[in-house]
Amino acid sequence: MVINTEHVLAGTVTLVGVTENSCSYTGYGSDANGNLTVAGSGKSGPISPIAAPACTLSASSTSISLGSSSFLVANCSPAATSFAWTGTSFTGGSGTVSPMNTTIYSVTGTNSVGTGNTASVVVTVSAVPGGGSGSPGKRTVPPTSQSPLADIKAWNYAFEAFNSFPHNV
Repeated sequence: MVINTEHVLAGTVTLVGVTENSCSYTGYGSDANGNLTVAGSGKSGPISPIAAPACTLSASSTSISLGSSSFLVANCSPAATSFAWTGTSFTGGSGTVSPMNTTIYSVTGTNSVGTGNTASVVVTVSAVPGGGSGSPGKRTVPPTSQSPLADIKAWNYAFEAFNSFPHNV
C-alpha cells in the first residue's frame, strides 16, 4: 500500500458498499506496519450493509471416492451474519462433508438487509473399482464377474454369515 506522506488538511472519505458512508476527515497517519489511521468527524456508529449477501459456494474437491471428504466454503459479499444450508446441517460458513452418494449442497446467506442468493455445488461420489469400498465387509453393492476373486469370496462369506448358512470353505 502506498500512502501519501504530504500534509492533508481536510477531505471526505467514502466507504464503498455501506450506508451513511460519508464523513469529513481532519487528518491521517500510518504506523511502521503501514496501517492507516484516519481522524474524522461527522457521522458515527456501526457501518451497515446496503445489500443482501451475494454468495458463492466452493468445494475443495467436487469429485471424490466413496469414503473420502470435501471441504465446503461459502463466500458472501457483503458479509453474511447467518447461513441456511441444504444437504448438510452446517450453521456457519464452512464445513467438511463425506457423502455416500453424489450430493448437491446449497447455501443462502443473510445479513441485516435480507436474504441473498442461493449458491450450490455438486460433490460427485465415485465407487471404488469393483463396486465396493475397497475392504471386505464394507462392500455396498455385490461384486460383478469382473471383480477380483478375493472380493467375491469376501462377499459370499459375509452373505453366508449374515444368513446363517454354513460356510463353504
